[in-house]
Amino acid sequence: KRLRQELRQQRLGVEIALELFSEADAAAYLTQRVGAAAWSESAVRALHEHTGGLPLFVAAVVDELNAQDAAADGMPSRRPQLQQVPRSIFGLIEQQWARLPSAMQRWLEAASVAGVEFEHVTLADTLGVDPHALQTGFDALARSRRWLLTIGPVALADGRVAVRYAFRHAVYRNVLHELAGEAHRLQWHRQFASALLRTHAAEIEPVTAEVAVHFEKGQDLPNAVRYLAVAADLALRRFAAAEAAAIAQRALALLDRITDRHALRDTEAALQVAIGVAMAELRG
Repeated sequence: KRLRQELRQQRLGVEIALELFSEADAAAYLTQRVGAAAWSESAVRALHEHTGGLPLFVAAVVDELNAQDAAADGMPSRRPQLQQVPRSIFGLIEQQWARLPSAMQRWLEAASVAGVEFEHVTLADTLGVDPHALQTGFDALARSRRWLLTIGPVALADGRVAVRYAFRHAVYRNVLHELAGEAHRLQWHRQFASALLRTHAAEIEPVTAEVAVHFEKGQDLPNAVRYLAVAADLALRRFAAAEAAAIAQRALALLDRITDRHALRDTEAALQVAIGVAMAELRG
């Protein structure tokens, strides 16, 4: 950063702001690297979604896939596996993360568990830190165009104002999510669900499905089932029958994984009713 500022002041360089690849740009790049017939249209779309159009990430993914193809006697990857971040990119981002203060490292790891977008008030509650301190730190990252960007303020039902942030690229969140470790992820998912309930206690309906997802990812299946049942009921009230049926079926699938279901008998009955009502609306 210091070098860049010095070059600007002395007019010794030209700074070029690189844009993200569009899906067409990614397809053109792949044509140059591996030939037009190597990847299907759906595979190109999957690559673009996985990398967020970040050129460095696109190039690294293609490098790894080409290496895999070479190991497989040169057979091209028409349906590439894109679940992981390439190790070269992972290492680069991990080095950047390691230079941050330890508190900021922890905050960003927890933010990766919170989601692609998140409210700073809920995250601060999850971590047990001062919301103003967390907002100040994240605002500094956003201003320097590092890690995060600011979505905007959100007025909460209790009168407070939260700031919504998002990761600049999905790859940042993926790396931080892995760095957090499984044990911390489980703990933070449960804490984030509880923090959402506290933050939005005056108006819980908009975050019910999100709460259920965090309880499920935190392996708190009874609470996940309970809040999915609430979400299914809300979908029925919005006349979204297909959505209600899908949510209720998901809840029942989770219910099958719970050994002691005695305390959830009423919830199970409500889920069966929700499916019946939704099917009646959809099929008559």
